[in-house]
Amino acid sequence: MTGLYWSSTHGGYIKCPVEGCNHIGNVITAAHCRIEHGLTREEVMEKYGKPKNIPKPKNMGRGINDWF
Repeated sequence: MTGLYWSSTHGGYIKCPVEGCNHIGNVITAAHCRIEHGLTREEVMEKYGKPKNIPKPKNMGRGINDWF
């Protein structure tokens, strides 16, 4: 996987694979990996795997915290 970011598919979201990181969004950038975890994106993938897809709920409510 090369590039500057991982991105979600079909209007969903992805969650950073690093344990304890609560970053959820449309993309996870190389900058997020470097700034938040001190790792390259490739190092994150080797150590923690790929980000998990999170489908967008049909009834979203006001914010992401309402989803869980």
